[in-house]
Formats: sequence, C-alpha cells, structure tokens
Amino acid sequence: MVKKTSISLLTFCKDDYRILFENLSPVFQAVNEVIVIDSSNRDNYLSLMKELDKFNNTKVFHVIPTGYPDPLRMYGMSKCTSDYIIYLDTDERLSTGYISYLNQFREYCHGYAGYETIRFEYGEAQSKEKVPITWQTRLFRRDSLSSGIIHETIQTFGKIARLGVECGIIHFGRRWGKNYYLLESMLKPPTVGKWASHFLSLIKGRRIYTKLGENVESPMSFTIFLTSLERIISPFMYRTFTMGMVYQIKNDLLYDKECILAFYKLDRRTRNKFIEISLDIQESGGIIKYLNFDDFEYVEKLSAEYEWDISGFNLLIGMLFYRFTHGKTISSIKDLGVCDLHQLGLHTVWP
Repeated sequence: MVKKTSISLLTFCKDDYRILFENLSPVFQAVNEVIVIDSSNRDNYLSLMKELDKFNNTKVFHVIPTGYPDPLRMYGMSKCTSDYIIYLDTDERLSTGYISYLNQFREYCHGYAGYETIRFEYGEAQSKEKVPITWQTRLFRRDSLSSGIIHETIQTFGKIARLGVECGIIHFGRRWGKNYYLLESMLKPPTVGKWASHFLSLIKGRRIYTKLGENVESPMSFTIFLTSLERIISPFMYRTFTMGMVYQIKNDLLYDKECILAFYKLDRRTRNKFIEISLDIQESGGIIKYLNFDDFEYVEKLSAEYEWDISGFNLLIGMLFYRFTHGKTISSIKDLGVCDLHQLGLHTVWP
C-alpha cells in the first residue's frame, strides 16, 4: 500500500485571529495539521485557542513578536511534522482549485522539492480585480530552509514544479505602516535576476562601502532601485497584461519610494549604522542565524520571559542593535532594558 503524503499548513498570527479563520479555515480539512505561530497579546491568544478548540488538527505556539513573521519562519517549520508544508499569511486565501489539488496531492504526490503557485493581488490597495503578480514557492518539502529576510523565497533542495493558474493564492492587500518601510530598506536584499545580483556583489563588501565615503548609503538605495526595476519588468513575463497590473506596479513603486524615504529620514549616523547591520546580517547568512533564531530552545526561552510590554518592531530593532554592538545575541529580554529609540536615532520615524 502506497503511503499517503502528509501536509502541514503553517501560518503566523498577530492579533488578527478573526482574519485567520475567515481566510484559512477552508484549508484546515485539506491538510493533516495546522501550525499557528502566534505573537498576539494574552487576551487575543486565549481567544485564538478558544476558536481552535473546534478543530482537532491544530497546534498553537505562543512566541515573541518580531514585527514581521520571517525571522521566526524556521521555528515554525520546525514544529511541522508532515512531509510537505504549505505556507500562507492570514490575509491570503487559497483558490477552490488549489484546495482540491491539495486533496489530490495527498493521494498522488510527484515528489518535487517544491511547487510554484501564482499569487493574485486583490483589494482596494491595488485594484478591484484579481491581478496575477508573482510565482512563489509556497508548497515545499519540510527539509527546506529560510534565512528570515523579509519577503524571502524559501530555499528548496531539488526540482521545482509549477502548478496551473487554477491553483492560486489570493492576497487581500492592505497598506503597510512606515515600520515595514524602514525594516525593508534595512533587511531586504534585491530579488532580481543573476545579472543584478552579480553587479550588486561588486558593491557589497565592507571595503567598497568604506570607499564610498559621503555616499555610503547609496548601495542600499541601489538595492531598492533594482527591486523596483524587477517590479516593472516582471509583468511582461506573463502571457496576458491587464490594467490591474499597471495599478499594481504603481502601488509597488510607491512602496519602494516609501522604503527609501523612511531610510533617508534617519540621520546620517543612524543610516550608516543600518548599513553596517545589514552587511552583518548578510554575512551571517540571514537574520535567523544573526539573532540565533535557528536555536529553537532559545526562541522559546525568550518567549517564556517576554512580558508583551515592548512592540514587536522595537523588540526586533533592539535585538539587532544589541547583536551588532556586543557581537552576541541577548541572553535574556532583560538585556535590552528599556528600548530607547531616541538613543538609536529612530524616534522620528518609529511609533
């Protein structure tokens, strides 16, 4: 008898458990287990647990907030026990075709390392039509890796198959706050083709940054510029081009503009510090390794002593600056003391 393929649904929740159930509960019956990494406050965590009592295949892990979920992605993946993982955000839904495919997949799996899925944008923040934007690997084997960089593609080991457009992910767009703009300007590497990555590697070393002198922040702006260039080019890779894509490109370029503006609102000293931290993160192999978040016992230790008195963004920034300044990660939340944004030079842009 052929062994059936098991699937874990992995998602991250932060005080939006109602949206989670509205968008993802239709998927619960199509997978073997549902893993929720929750960073909600205590009241919302208890409400989430109460709602999950209705299902018998869900598990919740209450962890520290980090401003965005990617630094905890490997932690979440470590809690999955199935052969494959499908990763979804709480503001995303699977098409009915994809849900049907998952049921078939459990019976007849072709064994690829990952499966690319078309991701549609839908919502007032983009346009009033579903717009195909990117192909993303969201269904992948459990042995895949993540470095925790924002909006990062999962690293798989083996061949990737592309699913039909009927197997889509629908993203209900919502506008991001300036917190995200600043984080992305600091943490996100370019996601363009090999030619751009090769060119960027020429300006990535510390010596090159030092030689830039007064223009030390220009490589970071160039990184965002390359990402913007990819946004303009990528829609032409599709066979159909709609006005919805034009709206999406416009909004994405505005997003990139906000990333640059958030970065340049910082004083020069803080901008330079951001660049140095960004280099440290890249040289360490990503933010997960940089903050020791690949040590899952360490994550749980910090979560156990966290009092939910510091926002996820401030906690993340504090941990990054501590790691950069002391050359080691915090051993306790108490090491951060009071997160003094004035001292970090971030009080003018951080709420």
